[in-house]
Amino acid sequence: MLLQRYQIHGVGVEVQTSSDALSQLVHQCLFPYAVPALSRLDLKVELAEEKRDWLVPTRARRFLRYGALRAFALDGWRYFTDYLSYLVVEPAGGLIRGYIADETLREQGERFFLNLFFSLPLFEALRHHGLYFLHAAALRSPEQEGYLFVANAYSGKTSLTLALIRQGFRYLSDDTVFLRNSPQGLEVLSWARAFHVPSELSRVYPELAHLAARPESSPFHPKKEMAMEEFYPERHINRLLNPQWLFFPALTGEPVTRLEPLSSSQALPLLLPQSLAVMFDRGLAPEHLRALKLLLASARSFRLWSGTDIKSDPSRLQAVLQKARDPGAES
Repeated sequence: MLLQRYQIHGVGVEVQTSSDALSQLVHQCLFPYAVPALSRLDLKVELAEEKRDWLVPTRARRFLRYGALRAFALDGWRYFTDYLSYLVVEPAGGLIRGYIADETLREQGERFFLNLFFSLPLFEALRHHGLYFLHAAALRSPEQEGYLFVANAYSGKTSLTLALIRQGFRYLSDDTVFLRNSPQGLEVLSWARAFHVPSELSRVYPELAHLAARPESSPFHPKKEMAMEEFYPERHINRLLNPQWLFFPALTGEPVTRLEPLSSSQALPLLLPQSLAVMFDRGLAPEHLRALKLLLASARSFRLWSGTDIKSDPSRLQAVLQKARDPGAES
């Protein structure tokens, strides 16, 4: 077995794999967190290539269906499968084990493995260690204020993130962050990953022009994979504390971008689906919910109805967001 060690925001993770190919695939996902040694081991991951029978108990209930991935729960155990490969998260989040079949990588691709099949069980285990996944982009403004954009995929989070980076913002992520409760309030922590940028932005931003020659990173949507440090060095940060602004973006196709102020009670049902695991485990739910409530308490919330005006002129975005400072204003 091959052994690798990682430190994910203070959580010590040890990964054992049965082959170089699996080891390299996992490292592709976790390399920003690699360390030579761990002072404390919190989570073990054991991955093999030997295919076994599908081992989800018949009494387990399905709690997630996302593309080819299915997830089931029974008595604190979590089972993830595409009916070819299989991963199980043991109770208390101390061990993830299972096997990865060649057919999964051949039929679904490496991106499916990295972004779903491996990452979601890892995120579920990390919840036992106080890290709560949120589907969001996160940035810090030149005025040192924290901004979160919380939404489903293909809602414009990456385009919004790039537009703000070019206007002096620093970023945590364009897609995924962790929330953690702390004595100082709510921490927002980065999940380091490559960006998958809409191909059209290579024609909008001169510094991205040579992205046009790269292959599409998704067979379903025209996107280009890019390492942000390559284009915007020294802009990445790892942490925000008690962010001030929370936006729920959606693409409208309308000519003008609009803001719609939201109360905390209006924002909560928009926030919960983007941190869906909150209801997966009764024992973890109170602290997970506390993190979401702290976010709503620290930030002012808005719907961001993104129109074609900021698509054609991304520099307009910052002016739109500035209007959120006027409680009676709507752009």
